[in-house]
Amino acid sequence: MNRLNSGICALAVALPVTLSAQPAPIIDMHVHALGVNDQGPAPVAICAPFPGFPAWDQRQPYIEALMGTLKNPSCDDPVWSPTTDDELREETIQVLERLNVYGVLSGPTSRVQAWREAAPERFMAGLGFSLTPSAPSPDSLRALVQSGSLEVLAEVTNQYLGIAPADERMDPYWALAEELDLPVGIHMGPGPPGGIYIGQTAYRARLSSACCWKRSWCGIPGCGCT
Repeated sequence: MNRLNSGICALAVALPVTLSAQPAPIIDMHVHALGVNDQGPAPVAICAPFPGFPAWDQRQPYIEALMGTLKNPSCDDPVWSPTTDDELREETIQVLERLNVYGVLSGPTSRVQAWREAAPERFMAGLGFSLTPSAPSPDSLRALVQSGSLEVLAEVTNQYLGIAPADERMDPYWALAEELDLPVGIHMGPGPPGGIYIGQTAYRARLSSACCWKRSWCGIPGCGCT
């Protein structure tokens, strides 16, 4: 057997052992750097798989219905949240490392930075972004990219404000992303159950339609964007 064939045989024998030692890497495109109380006072719980949001009498406060579900899950073995911000961060990192997952991390800049400092190789720095009055300017985003504090413009949540991806107010941001080769992640699909009743009155599911990505497509029959 020549040297090349011998090397191939050795690789074929060693490869299954190498692969079994650690799962193949996964990129999770949607990881939030949040506080432990951002979904209601901790601890809260969900069932896995999630059974769906129960029927809600709209004469009753939404938050009571939501917290009733999160505090009293219907399954026998719910997944309960940590009770401190540090525990939430560390438990998340432990799961990512065990499963060999790399996360695109969005949230407030300071919290994203804290999570990245705890696991520098595990996260890609994103930013929770929407066109609110306090939205960062394109120039400020450029500075974050140049400093290494922003690697992905994600998650963009303009949908909750009734703003489509094709809205001309986003043009400077798309131009910046194109110039800097900055990946973008946009919230798609349904929001939280009953979200329109808890202040997100401009939310429209149609704003995640591909029809709304370019203003020139808005005249296509069936496209509901403007």
